Amino acid sequence: NIIVGFGGVHCTFDYEKILKNSLADVVFLNEADHNFPNYIRYLNGNTDEIDLQGLAFLDDNGKIIKIPYGNFPDFEQLPMPAWDLIPTKEYYKLSQVCGLKNVIDEPAPTAILHTERGCIARCTFCTVRNFNGLGGRGRSPETVLKEIDILYHEYGIRYLEVIDDDFSYDIVRANAICRGLIDRNYDLIWSLDNGIRLMTITEEFAENLYKSGCRLFSVGVESGNKDILHRIKKPLTLPGLYKKMEMLRQFPELYVKGNFIL
Repeated sequence: NIIVGFGGVHCTFDYEKILKNSLADVVFLNEADHNFPNYIRYLNGNTDEIDLQGLAFLDDNGKIIKIPYGNFPDFEQLPMPAWDLIPTKEYYKLSQVCGLKNVIDEPAPTAILHTERGCIARCTFCTVRNFNGLGGRGRSPETVLKEIDILYHEYGIRYLEVIDDDFSYDIVRANAICRGLIDRNYDLIWSLDNGIRLMTITEEFAENLYKSGCRLFSVGVESGNKDILHRIKKPLTLPGLYKKMEMLRQFPELYVKGNFIL
C-alpha cells in the first residue's frame, strides 16, 4: 500500500514506459521542488487535486494522466537544504565524490552544492534546457556563500563539489562567489567537475577560481572536428580552445579535465 514515486531527468523523459511497466505509481516531472511536496499535501488532504501540477500517473482504467508542469521555481526563493536531516558529516567516510580523488590525497568531509540551474548554451546532444528550461537561473552570491558558511562551520565541510551545469552563465555572479571565498580564506577546496563553459573563462576569472580554492573543473570539448562542433551547436571553436588552454597554463594547480563524446 506504499505509493512509489520516481523523479529526475530520466524519469521526466521516459515516464510513459515507467508507468506502463508498473515501476512507479507516480512520476514527478522536471524540477520537483514544488510538485513533490504539493503531492504529499494532496495525499494528506491539505490541498485540492486542482492544485497538482507536474506529474504523471495511471488512472483506474490504466490510462496515463499527465498534469502539465507549471513555472520553474525561483531558485533564490527555495529554502536552505536541510543538512541537519542527513548524516552530512559522515558521508565521506563511505565514499568520495570523483573530483576529490583528483585533487586531495586524503578523504575530507564533503558536500555537494548547487548554485545554479539550466544553461544558456544550445548544444544539440544535451537535455539540460529540456529539463530545466531555457537559460540559467542562479542563486545570489550572498545566498550561496551563506550556505557555504553553514557547511564549513556547522558541519566541518572541507571539500565542495559544485554540480552546476553553467556556473559562469553570469560571470559577475561567478566572480562575486569566488571573491567571497577569497575574503573568507577558508581551509576549503572546491571543484566544478560537472563542467564549465571554457569560453567564459577569462584570466581574471581563472585567477579568482584559483585563489578561492577551486582546484578542478571540467570543460566540454566534445570533438576536435570544427564541422562537428558547428553541427552540435557547441559554443566553442578550436582556435579558442587552444587560446584558453594556453592561458590556463599560468595556473598549473588548476586540474583541467576535458569531456569528449565518442
